Amino acid sequence: MRRGDAYREKAEQYLKDAYSFGMKNLQVAMMYACLLVQNGRALEASVILKWLAKSGYETSKCYMLLQISADL
Repeated sequence: MRRGDAYREKAEQYLKDAYSFGMKNLQVAMMYACLLVQNGRALEASVILKWLAKSGYETSKCYMLLQISADL
């Protein structure tokens, strides 16, 4: 992401693919949600973060990111 838009888009596509193929991998879901928050796509990220929180995956981080995404 630090290298520019082309790399940001590529990173997003790779994480999106990894997330869609490995829905049970909670770590990938968290990384993808963080990337979405960074890119200003808070609504999409909130869906993933709410699912992660319900799953019991690092709930404090999920709620913190939900708050950040709500502020955006």
